[in-house]
Amino acid sequence: MAPMSHLPPARSLLCWALTCLVGSALAAPPALGPDSSSKLVQVARLKGGLSPKSVVWNGHDRFFVQNMMYRHTVTVYDADFQHCGTISDRVSLEDLGMCEMPGSYRGAPVECAFTSDGRFAFVSNYSMEGAGFNAPGCDDCTGKDYDGSFIYQVDASTLEVVKAYPTGSVPKYLVLTPDQRQLLVSNWSSGDLSLIDLVGSSAAIRIPVGRFPRGIALDPDGRFAYIAIMGSNAIKRMDLLTHTVEHFVTVGKGPRHLCLDAEGRHLYASLNHEGAIARIDLEDRAVEKLHVGGTPRSMVFGRDERSMYVVNYSASRMTKVDLGTFSVVDTVATDAKPIGVTYDARNQRVWVACYSGSVQVFEDRSEHSDLDLVSRTGGPVFGPADSCLAFLAAPRELPTHPLSSPASTANARAEGPASARQGTPAPIAPGRRPSGKGYAVVAGSFREPGNAQRQRVKLEAFGYDPQVVEMENGLHQVLAGAFDTEQEAKALGAALEQHGVSTWMYKPER
Repeated sequence: MAPMSHLPPARSLLCWALTCLVGSALAAPPALGPDSSSKLVQVARLKGGLSPKSVVWNGHDRFFVQNMMYRHTVTVYDADFQHCGTISDRVSLEDLGMCEMPGSYRGAPVECAFTSDGRFAFVSNYSMEGAGFNAPGCDDCTGKDYDGSFIYQVDASTLEVVKAYPTGSVPKYLVLTPDQRQLLVSNWSSGDLSLIDLVGSSAAIRIPVGRFPRGIALDPDGRFAYIAIMGSNAIKRMDLLTHTVEHFVTVGKGPRHLCLDAEGRHLYASLNHEGAIARIDLEDRAVEKLHVGGTPRSMVFGRDERSMYVVNYSASRMTKVDLGTFSVVDTVATDAKPIGVTYDARNQRVWVACYSGSVQVFEDRSEHSDLDLVSRTGGPVFGPADSCLAFLAAPRELPTHPLSSPASTANARAEGPASARQGTPAPIAPGRRPSGKGYAVVAGSFREPGNAQRQRVKLEAFGYDPQVVEMENGLHQVLAGAFDTEQEAKALGAALEQHGVSTWMYKPER
């Protein structure tokens, strides 16, 4: 690549961003919220051997579908809707570190959480079958007299179960702390939260929280965990330093799923028994409700947290909420019993797990009318015959993680920038003008400048040289780099997304 001349910072950088890089597309980024033409359009339906309780994207190219209870499997797809493999819940616990438990055991997958680099999945099992498991919990069971269960740790490349962690009775939702060193699990029947040490030798801690805990959300600093107590009308808060639990807010009937925005300002809860979702201001604990109908279950943020998608279990539909106005802007019919949902930020797609036996994939056409998105491969129905097993034969190299090596972060920084280590082009600093109208890789758009700076620091820790540009509409965009070619820009985007950083690309005007 030819050498680039430097421009003065500040105004010159903004001028470059507005006029040279992407012209009007960068000067007028997508509006904060969907327009009146917002429409969710189905692009695929996956069927065959499915009874999905949840679906979760790993931030890269894997979607884990947890087939609840009777299927005893996790089905894995890629972003092109190809079937990559099926993981059995039958394991040897002895081989996974439980020396006192010889023999074969089966689980019952419920929910899944991925490490930030997408390398490992953690799958909760409703209950276990095998020697010593004689008193399984159930949806109506509560107390200390029921069997505990296990979380499986799965390698996302090989699809092998590599470790197991004991929990309380009927573990459901699970989430990793920001430093990736601890896993929090809500135990439905035993009414407590498991705190599992993933990198040390400490035994798991179990903290009582209340009857039928379900959703969990962590604040951006990882100090507090918010827990939805579905057997009540409350959300509780746990201090992860002291392990003390307090009643945080009375929110409504049957709080099930929780989502906390990246700024740590608003907590959202689905209220299963009210047909509504709630928005809680974490500073003053004020509660605002929006009726969405039809037993709302799981929720997920859309792009830049401008919208939220909510699945309505009894109504067989998905609802889209504009978070700017906190109003319903679209609904779309689904197959029966939609219960899980995940958002593919790379391709701007919403995946919906329907307990009746399918996974549906939708695009929100208004969400990407002015962005360059990767190709949207379509097709009406995909079954298990469609395969991407080549990935298993030659798995991609994923970044190291604390679960593999506690010192991996320090080692990585000593070796040089991540882009050089992974064989991708080093980004041009956005303060340097590309030789033509370049391709810009954007790693976030924020209302608060402090959040943009935190994202910049995060990218710097990975060895990159990002800059923050303040737009005319007051948003602060984190520019990770600019390139002469689309191929180079996509390579940077792929490298950043291996670190769990979602990106999008602005193309030059033609």
